[in-house]
Amino acid sequence: MNILIINFLMAMTISLAAITGAVRWQKIDPSNRPIILAWWTVVITETAQFIAISFGVYPNPIYNIYILPLLALLLFQFKEWGVLNIRWAILIFVVLSLVWVADFFIIDGYRFTARRNIYRLCFNLVMVVLAVTSINKQIMSERKVLLTNHRFLICIGLTVYYTYRVLVDAFFLKGFSNEFVTYLSSFNRYLLQFYYLILFLAALWIPRKKNYILPS
Repeated sequence: MNILIINFLMAMTISLAAITGAVRWQKIDPSNRPIILAWWTVVITETAQFIAISFGVYPNPIYNIYILPLLALLLFQFKEWGVLNIRWAILIFVVLSLVWVADFFIIDGYRFTARRNIYRLCFNLVMVVLAVTSINKQIMSERKVLLTNHRFLICIGLTVYYTYRVLVDAFFLKGFSNEFVTYLSSFNRYLLQFYYLILFLAALWIPRKKNYILPS
């Protein structure tokens, strides 16, 4: 099988979580819907990149655009989970958006078609900090088994995956040998399978929305 197709199929395992979330959309608490939209953003992006590569089009601009709406959805989800208030969510989005502009258009001039690491590193660090903060809040407040807690599972997945991405992007910026960084990056596809499996389990555990009985 063509390596392009294999990579695409591996990347699309996130569709298990996305489809599960879509099927349960009307039943789940609305506060958990931003993460489902984030999963579908990844599905659409991976599909668009696969189509672009299949037609010989360089796919980097697609990914470079997608990371902004992904950032917005993840920040909004952390806001819904009580990790951020709306002011902090907006502030972080504005600051990282300015870093995005600087990384692709200012620091080294126009580099929108290239793979850049400054924005990615900042994005990954923010996700790790927010995910760990959420995990700590749940450990302190949650009395049920955390392994069946969708927020805990999602944040564990975010912490593991984006910590790995922090290391990769930091090594890129530090100028480590291309062979070493390429070898480290090649682990990405396998770690994604673990990450997406956790997201699928989390999608199954997202609680139903509460039914409130109005007083007569």
